[in-house]
Amino acid sequence: VGLIFMETKLLMGIGAGALLVGGLIDLLLQRALYLREMRMTNTEVTRESKDQQGAPELKGEQRRIREEAADEPALGVHRATLVLTGRAVLIGLRYVRGETGVPFLVCRAEGERVSHVLSEARALRLTIVHDHVLARQLIGTTKLGHAVPMQYFQPVAKAFFAAGLA
Repeated sequence: VGLIFMETKLLMGIGAGALLVGGLIDLLLQRALYLREMRMTNTEVTRESKDQQGAPELKGEQRRIREEAADEPALGVHRATLVLTGRAVLIGLRYVRGETGVPFLVCRAEGERVSHVLSEARALRLTIVHDHVLARQLIGTTKLGHAVPMQYFQPVAKAFFAAGLA
């Protein structure tokens, strides 16, 4: 009985060891198969890159817009060559012969901001012309950073001439 018990115990130990080795091999094999299955193809890598970083076409368009914005004229009262004021309205125009083809709007203020921008213009010793009608027309029709509309070229030219800037 003792010998049979010892042989049974030995066989059970060998069987348990074989099951452990088989389980370990199965675990490693399942892991390798899972990792291979989860690996992305080149197409999937490209698609994920586009999803996360944006499509190259969109990135190129965004870059072009940024470069255009960098090429736009700098704005602010310090860039103005002439300041037109009116009742509760002020605009700054920039025109430099040879630099700008036409005058364009570099600053604008309405209401309470007028006095602040006007004092800044005086501190910069800019030429200031009072023309309420022209200032009101330009502030209503011209966007900041854009050229003065053609219908206002003559009155704007007269203002520059009267200020001795033309």
